[in-house]
Amino acid sequence: FLRKLTSGGAGVDFGPYDDDDIKEKAHSNRDIIDDSIKMFDRMMDRGNIGAGDIADISDVIPLLMDAFFRLLGRRAVVLVDEYDAPFLNVNKNANLTSATKDEIKAIYTRFLGAILKDSPFLRRGVLVGVFDANCLGLGSGLNHAVVHLAHSGIAGAPNPFRHAFGFTAPDVWGVVNHYVDRQWPGRATCPDVEAFKRQIMTGFVMHFDGYRIGSVPHVFNPQAVLRFLLDLHDKTPATTRFGGRRDWVDTGCLWLVTAVQLASMDAFDRYFERLVEVYFEQRVDAVAGGPVAVVESTPSLDEAVGLLGAEEQSQPLAESATAVDEDLAEICMGSRAKDLIDLRTLGEEPISARTAVWLLYQAGYIAPAATAGRMAVPNAEVLRELVRYHQTVADLHTRRSDPLRCAHEAIGIRDGNPVRFVESLHAALVRSPGLSRQLAELNYQQIVAALLNPVTYIGFDVRCEDPAESGWADVVVSPGAGQGAAAFYVFELRRQPRGDGDYNELMALDSRRAAEDAARDLALRGEMQARDRYWQAAMVRARGCRRLFRVSIAFWMHRMYAVVKRYQCQEPRGWASEPFADADIRDVPPESMAAAVDGGGDIHISTIVSAAEQGG
Repeated sequence: FLRKLTSGGAGVDFGPYDDDDIKEKAHSNRDIIDDSIKMFDRMMDRGNIGAGDIADISDVIPLLMDAFFRLLGRRAVVLVDEYDAPFLNVNKNANLTSATKDEIKAIYTRFLGAILKDSPFLRRGVLVGVFDANCLGLGSGLNHAVVHLAHSGIAGAPNPFRHAFGFTAPDVWGVVNHYVDRQWPGRATCPDVEAFKRQIMTGFVMHFDGYRIGSVPHVFNPQAVLRFLLDLHDKTPATTRFGGRRDWVDTGCLWLVTAVQLASMDAFDRYFERLVEVYFEQRVDAVAGGPVAVVESTPSLDEAVGLLGAEEQSQPLAESATAVDEDLAEICMGSRAKDLIDLRTLGEEPISARTAVWLLYQAGYIAPAATAGRMAVPNAEVLRELVRYHQTVADLHTRRSDPLRCAHEAIGIRDGNPVRFVESLHAALVRSPGLSRQLAELNYQQIVAALLNPVTYIGFDVRCEDPAESGWADVVVSPGAGQGAAAFYVFELRRQPRGDGDYNELMALDSRRAAEDAARDLALRGEMQARDRYWQAAMVRARGCRRLFRVSIAFWMHRMYAVVKRYQCQEPRGWASEPFADADIRDVPPESMAAAVDGGGDIHISTIVSAAEQGG
């Protein structure tokens, strides 16, 4: 436009503006117009761009905006589509050093800031992308942006752009009518065109529906709808099949999600299983009284589509929510993206299961369900992709070289096996030649925490002296970053005074039996203290876990006595005692430990007097 204008105006459509006025302004502002064209050409012709070019790059678009303002007297509206793509492309490029990545991001950040914040010729800027602008690490470059996430408007303030994304049910119905009535070659031989349209609409609802933008229900992927209709030229009602395509996933590059490796596959499995469960619950609801039933049973298709396009989303039959549901909703909708992830660090592996869920939500694998506070897989097409993704990540997790895998399994924390943990702790105390009795007695908490360190590599947090309102827990093992892992542990540690006398004399059988009795009493008192001081906080923090353990250990030199209580999650909230059974202690090594289940279902484990010694 500017080139043609400065060369005489040939072929330039000035629209509502006065030709002579524009040409006069172009003449008087020729230097500014020429500068903007030259700057643009220099940037387009430059092969390599570095930090020294930041100033020029930042001026390219503002100079154009300046030129048009002088010509037309209006400030510009700037649209940036996929504004986050440059950041994602830099993150995935393994050939770039960290310094180069930072340099590129700095160039782009200043480029956006110069256009969208610093230019006096901007009327409004609109950015469209996958990720929240507040989590890209743009610093002050876009800190004035107002962010409207896809789910904005489901609760709270409405989403002003809800009408601008995707096809609504009336949109789809209009496209179906137009194509089948005017373009479909099979219309002449179709025995019942209206029935065929109903079949298509039912298939679209079953396979492509499930998204919501703000309060608008039943948002369809335009790519999926149009590609499917374009294939109808060789289909009849008898051969129409909706499955097997990848229309949704082919609309964008999902390398960011497919490349993810998880810190805790156990936690991610729980999220995945629940998402699939909710999907099938919604499918049943859809057939029983939801959108599928509306399309199939309403006499008039126009009326059916009108019902689907209504503001009120149909409510599913299943209303129950679990702790995992609440955790999923909080990850996807309740927390700001920047609280979960900073995209500048996405190249660091592995990431937490919680962050993986958030990425899946951003990429469209997960969508808000009709019932508030629940998330689900949106439709059948996406379900296939989520299952494929889950299997890919599971395979990567299995194949990963993990030098601590044996340690993960050996100490029993992952699978909720307290006997195995006590056995490992016993080995650490007794079989470490450099560990003196005095050091052991003075540093039990540090020894326990060191033994637990490997579980941090599979997504657990280990904390010593963890505070609650009523007191402190000696050691707490919890799911890292709300991952919802299988088990939550509270440890109370006590030390039995060593007493006087020679070590060999103290290790005599009679003395050890007396020590065991004293240690058992001490462990039981510790268990009661853990219950009184920390248990209420533990039950709240453990929400989303399958099991909750209270472990009290009394140490006597290199030996110990442990009492373990186990609780099981009772949905939607609360915990119920889960007694141990004899099968839980069948693998106790008789030469080093003695274990029994008491009348209340608690496990008592002693390494002070072994089973063989008691029998002898």
